[in-house]
Amino acid sequence: MRDPVVSMTKGIGIILMVVGHSGCPVFLHDFIYMFHMPLFFIMAGWCFKDIYLKSIPKYLFKKLKGLYVPYVAISLFFLLLHNIFVRLHLELGTIYDFKDIVDISKSIIISLHKHEQLLGAMWFIPQLLYSSIIVVLLLKFVKNRIFLLLSLLTMTILSQNFSLGIPYTGVGYVTFFAAAFYVMGSRLAKEANVCSINTCVICAMGIVVYVASVINPSSIFVKSPLWVLPYFCVAVIGTIVVINISNIVEKSQKKILLQLKGGLCYLGDNSIYILVLHFLAFKTLTFVYIKLFGLSIERLTDFPVLEGLEIPGSWILYSIVGVGLPTLMCWLYHRIKKYAYTKTCLV
Repeated sequence: MRDPVVSMTKGIGIILMVVGHSGCPVFLHDFIYMFHMPLFFIMAGWCFKDIYLKSIPKYLFKKLKGLYVPYVAISLFFLLLHNIFVRLHLELGTIYDFKDIVDISKSIIISLHKHEQLLGAMWFIPQLLYSSIIVVLLLKFVKNRIFLLLSLLTMTILSQNFSLGIPYTGVGYVTFFAAAFYVMGSRLAKEANVCSINTCVICAMGIVVYVASVINPSSIFVKSPLWVLPYFCVAVIGTIVVINISNIVEKSQKKILLQLKGGLCYLGDNSIYILVLHFLAFKTLTFVYIKLFGLSIERLTDFPVLEGLEIPGSWILYSIVGVGLPTLMCWLYHRIKKYAYTKTCLV
């Protein structure tokens, strides 16, 4: 059964991701990056059920089907469009020949990397796959989640400090860090009071995240082993704030918040569309700006948004387009799919 709080939390998270990529003010960008990607790993762990440990092969198959297959399929599809993207100035790069496409296809299928620039946010999917596999295998032998969490954070620090990882896979310190957030999510899900924190405390927690973003702005790709533990704590705090905001919306009976609930749940349940398409959606607004200001069409290669744009609040438009256009495409896809299914059943 779908948990509206989880869906809304993911919905808020995907909006924050798009805003973070939109060229928003530095203070907002730094604040968002303190927790927005850990939020998704934490919520994945939140949804983890101990019953999965009784059938690990089934769980692994489910993860491969839900993460590996979509990643490979989408990445290969965009790879086939690479030359078109380059010729249309949607992407900066060279024209691929057949050998290039074959070599990159191998990397996508085997190593889960080398996806197109327009799929920049897709790094998240392999990391979620790797981290979920690591966690479920370790939980089979390590029952104490606190010990496991501390072990994963230690592995994160060591692998970050000594540049350790598995070559050609992308498994490294970020993977262990993601796994630590995953375990934290599974632990938070067992705490009944996590979703019902006092409003004043929530505000104070938000201030803590903001102050941390001013003192030492960072992201899940921490630059120093010394910042692993502080960043972990701040990211968890930020995620708890969002969870509680979602819980407030869930419990409210006000009409506007009920509508907001529906919208956020829809975004959260279909976040993959926004993850995949928001950079491409940005290009539509960039194209409009190019035409309005008479700029060279080659500026369409600017990534992720048009650089040096002196239009106040342009990031807001990019955010609206980045969320709205993929969501519209998602809605149309499901409508067409439903219509086609209905027609088939009638026949």
